[in-house]
Amino acid sequence: MSKNLLVPETITLKNLITEAPLLAQNAETKEVEEIKISFYSFLVGTLLRDPAFGTNAMTIMHAIDIKDKVKNAEPNTSVEIDDEAYEILLGAIKKPAINFNPEVAIQLGPFLKAILSPGENKK
Repeated sequence: MSKNLLVPETITLKNLITEAPLLAQNAETKEVEEIKISFYSFLVGTLLRDPAFGTNAMTIMHAIDIKDKVKNAEPNTSVEIDDEAYEILLGAIKKPAINFNPEVAIQLGPFLKAILSPGENKK
């Protein structure tokens, strides 16, 4: 069996009180832009950095597989994740090796839901 992760839309981070978009200077263009986080950026920047994905060749290959599949996926499409890879990903989200910034994490509900509530494929 495997799991299907529905790739959520990119999220624009907002001030929790005013709901105004958070802004930052783009390092390349020097333009001030809204801060946006894609599902891919979330996975690569947080969960796939979990030490559980670096314990052996298989876990590293699972991380590469997840990264490659999500990188090429359009929002609102599903990617198929092997059950073993999913269990590692689930462990990383339930007990992350790094602490999330609460002001950001509270806005990542669609990303968390995509991982915590996948669809199933029976092979």
